[in-house]
Amino acid sequence: MHRRQIMFVLMMLLALFLGLGCATSENFTTGQEPEDASNAAVVRIGDATYTVDLAVEPEERQQGLSGRAFMAHDEGMLFVFEEEQPLHFWMKEMLFPLDIIWIDAQCRLIDVADDIPPPLPGTGNEDIPRVQSPSPARYVLEVHAGEAARNGLKPGDPVEFLGEIAVSHGC
Repeated sequence: MHRRQIMFVLMMLLALFLGLGCATSENFTTGQEPEDASNAAVVRIGDATYTVDLAVEPEERQQGLSGRAFMAHDEGMLFVFEEEQPLHFWMKEMLFPLDIIWIDAQCRLIDVADDIPPPLPGTGNEDIPRVQSPSPARYVLEVHAGEAARNGLKPGDPVEFLGEIAVSHGC
């Protein structure tokens, strides 16, 4: 009888372990199955690495992170533009503060706009502050507020793209 109970407990643990393995394969930020992890879009600046969602098409760039309720601290969104140009961003419908990291076409960090707060509820579009790149940029990386300072990111740091974006978008 004792042996039967042990076997039952082991079978339950095995079933639980297998069930958790299936649950953890889901990407909880998007609700979709992840792509091959070795091919994930990753941006590396110094020792900091961020798994990123891409905003390449105009409608993707316009949507950005607006309305997203959650993003892990090692995640971000990379905005890709066709050419280097002065860029303006705003925090329309953002729910958490961000650092905005400006990157030039030579894959160098230009500057960081630190701790940009989301607009207060009821703020009209005309009253939402705009953030401008200090010089022309080709890429913009949005990460959680405080990430740039926590990781010591500064102008001149080299930026490297890994995974799917290394081939398709340079850096």
